Amino acid sequence: MSTFNYARENVSRAVAELVKEGSLKQRFLKAASHLVLAPVVDLPDDLRKRLQSLHTKLTAVNNNIDETVTAMDSEQIASMTSEIVAIYGQLWCHTGQQRRSQL
Repeated sequence: MSTFNYARENVSRAVAELVKEGSLKQRFLKAASHLVLAPVVDLPDDLRKRLQSLHTKLTAVNNNIDETVTAMDSEQIASMTSEIVAIYGQLWCHTGQQRRSQL
């Protein structure tokens, strides 16, 4: 599996966690654990920068996702959730572009 597809798969898993039942913070913590597994290598520049920025934000407190998310308020979580969904959309747009270029 290419690193692009692996990244897309992990971002997709993160979005799936965000839409499940439970508190926003619990869902976001589970989503974050998938996001940090998404490799940024081989992604287009715009996506690589956005995903790397999220990785950095998610490990800002002691390089630890749990501590970082626990320290976040709901406004920060909502903002990062929007960013995750935007990255998800961009990944799928790039997937469509890749498929069209292979035809």
